[in-house]
Amino acid sequence: MILLIGPSAVGKTEVAHELFNLFKIKKVITHTTRPPRINEKDGYDYHFVSEEQFLKMEKEGAFVETTNYNNHYYGTSKKELGDNKVIIVDPYGKKSFLALHNPTIVVFYLKADDETRKKRMIERGDTKEDIKKRLEKDLTWFNKDSEIGANYIIDSSLYSLSELATKIYNLYQEHLKNLK
Repeated sequence: MILLIGPSAVGKTEVAHELFNLFKIKKVITHTTRPPRINEKDGYDYHFVSEEQFLKMEKEGAFVETTNYNNHYYGTSKKELGDNKVIIVDPYGKKSFLALHNPTIVVFYLKADDETRKKRMIERGDTKEDIKKRLEKDLTWFNKDSEIGANYIIDSSLYSLSELATKIYNLYQEHLKNLK
């Protein structure tokens, strides 16, 4: 399983889509209470659920990990795990997956400079207020400690989307090959 981590607007969602388009790596569809962005589809980008539904599932033990980010809940259902899949998590989610001690989970930390990230947030339609909040919150959430446990650290601004997805896929395949 490919695990992607990094601050807002480093390309995690786009890379996950490109991994599917190029290599048929399926995205783990996580649950969230966040409202859909423009062009996001329920059951494809996320399972969009109410806060009440989410908390009920959490109480029933349905998730591997959960988090609250920017006042919205996110969680990974145990039913979604498997090989040749990609998932996007935050630093706490990463810890939950690393605690599984599964050598087939390969962690990629994506980063980019603040100006690149700000430009990407504007392009995807985030409000100025949301951009400011995300950049500020990411300073504490995604510090040097959040890179600990990553198998690979990649600056996403150095590659086109297809190059980045190909690099991640090749490193993932090489990692799995070395386990044999």
